[in-house]
Amino acid sequence: QPDAGGGGIYNAGGSLTITGSTIAGNGAVQGCGGGIYSNGGALNIVNSTISGNQAERNGGGLYIYSTSLGGGLLGWATFPSNYVTTPTAPGGGEGGAFGGGGGGTILLKATILGPSSPANCSGIVSTSQGFNVATDSTCGLTLSSDVQGIAPMLAALEDNGGPVRTHALLPGSPAIDRVPAPGCRDILTSSPLVTDGRYFLRPVDGDGDLLADCDTGAYELSATAIPAGSVPDGSGIGGVPLQVEMAGCDIRLNWGTSCRDTDTDYEVYRGTLGTYYS
Repeated sequence: QPDAGGGGIYNAGGSLTITGSTIAGNGAVQGCGGGIYSNGGALNIVNSTISGNQAERNGGGLYIYSTSLGGGLLGWATFPSNYVTTPTAPGGGEGGAFGGGGGGTILLKATILGPSSPANCSGIVSTSQGFNVATDSTCGLTLSSDVQGIAPMLAALEDNGGPVRTHALLPGSPAIDRVPAPGCRDILTSSPLVTDGRYFLRPVDGDGDLLADCDTGAYELSATAIPAGSVPDGSGIGGVPLQVEMAGCDIRLNWGTSCRDTDTDYEVYRGTLGTYYS
């Protein structure tokens, strides 16, 4: 539902972390922050997609006002197709992806910016931690691992598996394998980043060079889902359900007690669950 500010989410000075989420199709018809408006708070966005949102004045995808509690911290996010309808309105700006006021700041890593309209960023001070892909130079990305003025080559927002819709990377996208494996780390905790926004495993070799590196943005090309299902027991007792849950950066596997302690039926590999017999 369109709103005066923060059409999707309004953060009123608190500390907000968004992870593994998609915020799409929201609007602020008489204000800023079509997708998200963060007012004086700390905002963290990881492995998430902010797509197709609009604002009348600034920050079609995201608007940050002030940084009294920390500003914005974004990593492994995808921000396409956000726009501002009336950038010349009072207090307006051309930040289709990001807008800011009152000294709003944002830190970016491995994030896709654009295409946005009229531009990606306006009124916000951004700092890069590298590996970003942007369609223009309005966000002030300065590191050599950033690329600007280039199309990210994204498919439409759709169901690509997992609990949320995402933009898949098309063949030849500059986002594919952009981040070397040692840099595949959570922007919040600096721990290894093991999934994308769908909770599919990463890193994966997406460009055929036999090196498993991470893709920029919330989607990892050629990734596979965390294995789940019923696993047969080699002793003949029968299959038992395998439950998979995420706990921070940990993947926890739980199964029933029908297997004897001496069984060695369960071995877990990246992207594959093998069945072995004792």
